[in-house]
Amino acid sequence: LTRLGLWRFVHLLTVELGFNASVQWDASSQTVTATKDDTEIKITIGSNTAYINGSSVSLVEPAVIVDGSTMVPLRFVSESLGATVEWDNSTQPIKITN
Repeated sequence: LTRLGLWRFVHLLTVELGFNASVQWDASSQTVTATKDDTEIKITIGSNTAYINGSSVSLVEPAVIVDGSTMVPLRFVSESLGATVEWDNSTQPIKITN
């Protein structure tokens, strides 16, 4: 988990392992595709538009590469793959229920 500005990002490998999703990386287009059950999400590095099952959605913050690792927006990916994300501003833990 990485904080970039106000937002939390998660390493691509965490998506694969933590959500039991199939994840593919297309280096030429810098696009991540994550698939779980009947949901496919596509996120391109630096783009504020992602796709869930082909429908475009706006991202508050785009995916980024940090020290050679692909980092994707935690809340967007979690909720798109069916999880619930809870944030307690007073103590700042993040709880993800899958």
